[in-house]
Amino acid sequence: MRHLIFCVVIGLAACGGGGGGGSTGGAVGPTNIVASSNTEAPGTAPNADIVLPAEVSNSPSTTSTATITTSAPSHLKYFGFYLVNTGIDDPTNSVVKTNYTDDVSFFTNLNQYSVYDPAQTIGKDLDAMVAACTKPFMSISAIFWYRTYSNAPSGNRYALYADWKARWAAFKLKNQAASNPSRIGAFYMLDEPLWNGVPFADVNAVSLTLKADYPAIPILMVEA
Repeated sequence: MRHLIFCVVIGLAACGGGGGGGSTGGAVGPTNIVASSNTEAPGTAPNADIVLPAEVSNSPSTTSTATITTSAPSHLKYFGFYLVNTGIDDPTNSVVKTNYTDDVSFFTNLNQYSVYDPAQTIGKDLDAMVAACTKPFMSISAIFWYRTYSNAPSGNRYALYADWKARWAAFKLKNQAASNPSRIGAFYMLDEPLWNGVPFADVNAVSLTLKADYPAIPILMVEA
């Protein structure tokens, strides 16, 4: 199956001087995108920075290209996606795939990576993401909270583990060498705490712990 791909790239700095989204996150531009309907090889155009395949015709002999030029806003530092490296497979894919870093790394520099257990080791996963010129925003809520499927606006309240400090300490010990602040874009502490019925006191307690242990790593959260 051939799919139409349309994407606006926002001119992120190249990683190590290459052509992907940069781990440093500085903005550059403009960036050219070429969409091609050639069914054999992606089309090219003069001065094109990125070439994307696209379906614009059912005829294999027809080739069409379109160039989009855009500049990144000067204030933009990071750009990326949710559900990139989270162990979740897209059921619409023809093959099982749970890590989509290679699909987005050439035009992003910050993407979701999930931790599900204090015993999970992150070193190899972080190595691979950094090598692909993207940092993880690391979802770590499963270390601290669990679902109760009880009263909350969402119907899915999250409760803080009674031993959350011990769980966090175990994760830190397991990944001491890998948790370099320069390799982690942000901690995604918890998704939608208000919507999921989490008291402010619990959010604050975990936030203070994270900032005390890793003051250089930003905390990312969608309040809802």
